[in-house]
Amino acid sequence: MTEETAQEQTQGRVIAWDVNRAAIAIVAEEMKDIDAAVDMKAAKEAKKKLVSMRTELTEYHKATKAEALAFGKLCDIEKNSLMELIRVIEDPIGEKIDEIKNAEARKEEARVTKIMAEIERIQAYSLDRHSLTLDELNERRETLLNTILDPELLEEYIEDAQLAKDEADLKLRLAIDREKTEIAEREEKAELERKNKALEAELEEARVANEERDRKQREYDEEQERVRKEAADAEAAEQRAIDDARQKELDDQQAEIDRQNKEREDAEQAERDREEQEKAEIEAQKIRDLQAPDVDKLAKYAEALEHLIGLHPVMGSNAGNAVLMHATNGLNAVHTRLTYDIEEMK
Repeated sequence: MTEETAQEQTQGRVIAWDVNRAAIAIVAEEMKDIDAAVDMKAAKEAKKKLVSMRTELTEYHKATKAEALAFGKLCDIEKNSLMELIRVIEDPIGEKIDEIKNAEARKEEARVTKIMAEIERIQAYSLDRHSLTLDELNERRETLLNTILDPELLEEYIEDAQLAKDEADLKLRLAIDREKTEIAEREEKAELERKNKALEAELEEARVANEERDRKQREYDEEQERVRKEAADAEAAEQRAIDDARQKELDDQQAEIDRQNKEREDAEQAERDREEQEKAEIEAQKIRDLQAPDVDKLAKYAEALEHLIGLHPVMGSNAGNAVLMHATNGLNAVHTRLTYDIEEMK
């Protein structure tokens, strides 16, 4: 390259290309007065030179990028090799450190687990309190209160253990109070039930005595009612016989009157029906005569429609067959309805 090479600093790396900012600045200065409208030849020469610069810049870029990628791969290989040498020294030391840390962690875990087990043992005094009797609750609380907390075992958890003991004691005391209350309520309920049973027995004796008195009164009343009813039934039977005879006479008279009236009404209705039928037939015939030309026209239209239905063009696709079938079904429905309406008009 004959042009001056410029070096540009980009992200810590030196990029040395002949096509650089300085070269572009020189070209820009040289071409600032070129106007294609004034000098087309100079404009084309300038355009050609600029295209050449862009092509040259692309080639520089490809070459430099390939060198950078190759150098990067060498850096990766060297880094991995050096890292492996460091690990040979570092790994044994790290493993020993982890071993010591893990041993201390396991020791601490065992210590805390033992303390937690002791605290859980204290808490267990109150866990099944709802299933214990009053004597068992008192015995359980006394055992809890006699439990001595070991500071050497509990260490920094001594306050947690004391809190667990106090909570268990509180729960047991509440359970004892509740059980005492329930016992008192059960005894009170039992006494109330005893009194209620005694009262129910007294009421039952009074009920039996009242039922016996009511039974005797019912028997007396029933006897009196039977005597009264027999007398009333006899009188009523005699009166019914008289009323039935009179009613039969009246019914026979009314039946004869009704029969005569019905015969007359039936004759009159038959005459009216005959006249109405004659009028209806005359009107119907007038309508049929009036509709006769339309019936003929519609009949011919139905024949033409039937002929159209009979035409079955051959379709070359499923879609065509589907459309044809849909159209045929519609025409058949129209023809059926038209035929029915024609018959109704006749």
